[in-house]
Amino acid sequence: MVLLGFIQEYNKVDGVKTLTEVLNKKNYSTEVLGKIILYLQQGVVISSWMGVFTDVFNNKEIDYVYYSTDGVYIWPSYLSYYITNYEMHLPEDFLEFLEKKNYSIQNIEYIRNNVSFYENELISKM
Repeated sequence: MVLLGFIQEYNKVDGVKTLTEVLNKKNYSTEVLGKIILYLQQGVVISSWMGVFTDVFNNKEIDYVYYSTDGVYIWPSYLSYYITNYEMHLPEDFLEFLEKKNYSIQNIEYIRNNVSFYENELISKM
């Protein structure tokens, strides 16, 4: 499992960059942006708890605290917000992965039936 879009301001995970290190560096077109956001919204929620992520810069509420997966990548609920509002950079290997998968998550039922496995993967990386 690969962590995607995690930032230090929310998640103290080894190797994770700060928000300012990944902003205003988008590497995709506006058309692709829409496909990315739809893909992330299709992810299966594997972990959530009470609380809200707030914008690092202005304290605006972003979304509830939850993490999703496609079976390969795990991402936080704030990822779509920062991609859309601040042009957050995404790794090239993830963009290539999306293109190969035609921006469609495979095996959603399998992932839903094995949520505890993916949740344990997330916990082991945090």
